Amino acid sequence: MKLLLLIGPLDKLLADNGLSWLTAAGNIALAFLLAHVAVKVVGKAAKAVVNGRFRKMQDQPYFTHRMDTAVSLAVSISRYVFYFIAIAVSIGELGLAGAMNSMLAAAGIGTLALGIGAQNLIGDIVTGMFLLFEDQLSVGDYVSIGGFEGTVEEITLRTVTLQGWRGEKTIIPNGQVKSVVNYSRRDYLAVVEMNIAQEADADRAMAIMHEELAKTIASLGIKAPIQDWGVVAETADSVTLRISVPTDAMNQWQIQRSTIAAAKKRFREEGIDGPTDRHIIKESK
Repeated sequence: MKLLLLIGPLDKLLADNGLSWLTAAGNIALAFLLAHVAVKVVGKAAKAVVNGRFRKMQDQPYFTHRMDTAVSLAVSISRYVFYFIAIAVSIGELGLAGAMNSMLAAAGIGTLALGIGAQNLIGDIVTGMFLLFEDQLSVGDYVSIGGFEGTVEEITLRTVTLQGWRGEKTIIPNGQVKSVVNYSRRDYLAVVEMNIAQEADADRAMAIMHEELAKTIASLGIKAPIQDWGVVAETADSVTLRISVPTDAMNQWQIQRSTIAAAKKRFREEGIDGPTDRHIIKESK
């Protein structure tokens, strides 16, 4: 399988001078360059098609995630196809095709190894297709897979790539995706729990938590009923208070952080102690 990179007199001149390997090297380099360009072209073409045909629906976050997933999958498929062709060209340029076929036919060991590898590959691909068809996750979703949490950055035929909130990337083979917790679907429940000392005024603490939660959701434009759970647990030193409110997915953490910070400040101002707060009084003689 030849690429016409060096032709005519120049190709013959190199061959006559024992430099035909330059032709092969150039063809191999060209094959991989063309594969790289082809993958980029497919990605841009897929984005252009999606943006052109579904422009009216681009303001819908869920739809946008699905389209990003489709583009990611198209790029993944094209990458496998074009780079496989580039590898086939390279094998032909190096003159290894005949030797490789003879070795595989004679020994069968390579066939066994390829079969084992193909089994894992097919398992990853089949699982990946089920993940997409069953709509378990999309690019842009915040998920938990096998103990790893992060935003889905890319979905390919073989892997799912997550980016954690610290910036770390986790690449998970599709065959290892046994369960998915998706935090980006439907409404979510923002739950705020705070501990106070046993002797503290629990009713007043709950009132403060309610007030601060109401301020937080109002600042975010959220209109939803707040549920006061009250005391949900206690120990010898503390009691745990809980309050919650329904919210859009991905808002729950901001609501929790803001409410806890504001409520803790109010607790200090009104003398509501936490479980570790202790006042030591020394008697002067």
